[in-house]
Amino acid sequence: FTVGTGGGGNRPVTLTLEAENIASNCQPSSSGGAGITGTTITIVRDGGGCAAARLVRSRGGTQIGTYQVNCSSPEVAACIERDETLTTTGLAPAGYVVRVGGKIGAVDCWIGEAHLDVPATGQLQTKIALRRQSAPGC
Repeated sequence: FTVGTGGGGNRPVTLTLEAENIASNCQPSSSGGAGITGTTITIVRDGGGCAAARLVRSRGGTQIGTYQVNCSSPEVAACIERDETLTTTGLAPAGYVVRVGGKIGAVDCWIGEAHLDVPATGQLQTKIALRRQSAPGC
């Protein structure tokens, strides 16, 4: 995550996702990729409660779509590639847990989680690593 500088109000946060030890999140495993076909994201405040943020999907500075965080019924977006960014200005300075599921079909075969402390000022950079699960169908 990258958190912008400045004081007060909600902070801009940018998220990137990377399947561990794989060159591509979205390419099929037969081509050396993770084979992810769908992605879910939840953002929960420390102490509980969903942070329903709107994430803007971009690649190379060009907007390619949006993702609406909904913890009770997460949207299943198309695969989000390593070179994409997800940016929001919907998070106030506080602590959050971000959970990401990388689906192959209907199964969460790749899972990542990161704790994020959004500061009132300053910058924080973190990548969410997606780890392969050994569930049936993965």
